Amino acid sequence: MKLGRAATAWLGVAAGALVAGLLAGLLWLAQPTRSGHDPLTGTAWRLTAWSLDLARPASVEQTLVFDDQGDEPYYSGFAGINNFRGRVTVALDGQVEFGPAIATLIGGPDRVMTVETAYLQALAAVTSYRLSGDDLTLIGPDAIQLSFLPA
Repeated sequence: MKLGRAATAWLGVAAGALVAGLLAGLLWLAQPTRSGHDPLTGTAWRLTAWSLDLARPASVEQTLVFDDQGDEPYYSGFAGINNFRGRVTVALDGQVEFGPAIATLIGGPDRVMTVETAYLQALAAVTSYRLSGDDLTLIGPDAIQLSFLPA
């Protein structure tokens, strides 16, 4: 049976969405556990506020998880539409470095995609963290601040 161009294109999009969904599911298989390496490993957070010029819609949930696999600490989370993951270095003196993130490639409304991109760029710029009670604040240059509460 020969498929038309539209059917072939639709099948390609559907297959891509299926692969992206499977990859997203794999990112969430490991449940965070407290390992004691640093104060962030084994914690899960939800973004509550940021200092960026872009208004953040209340309906957009963004999360951040710190965990490790043996000696390889990583961060992961949900950026609004896509899941992401990357390596992270967390120092006991409050310094943190987020490595490049890989993310699923699901598209969505332009407004949410813009917010998602801003979140991931802000994470990449973060250089330090502050824990105060149940609050986590990530801090970067140019007055970047991301505020989180436990998830």
